[in-house]
Amino acid sequence: MTHTRFLLLHLAMVEFMIGCPILPMVIIAEQRLVSDGPWLCLVSVCLTMMSISVCSFLLIAIGVERYLAIMKPLRYQALVTAGRVIFVGFLCWGMGLVLGLAPLCGWN
Repeated sequence: MTHTRFLLLHLAMVEFMIGCPILPMVIIAEQRLVSDGPWLCLVSVCLTMMSISVCSFLLIAIGVERYLAIMKPLRYQALVTAGRVIFVGFLCWGMGLVLGLAPLCGWN
């Protein structure tokens, strides 16, 4: 699997996560169809914030990877290794998780 495909796979996972479980939860929270109070709203905001931030970070990572492939073609293999791409992928998920969990910790 190429480096770009690895990052695109993570991006597809985030987009699937936005479309299937998060969007219906946001609709239910907005329409107030469930009487769970503010928790459902807070969880839906946290998951939405997490997924959007992960998506943004992954798009930045894909852009940087493509920039290096075009502008530094002779050093691309040395700069973009499989380990670095995996690290960046998990870093994007970690930063998104931290940003997404911030409202649950009281940062509104």
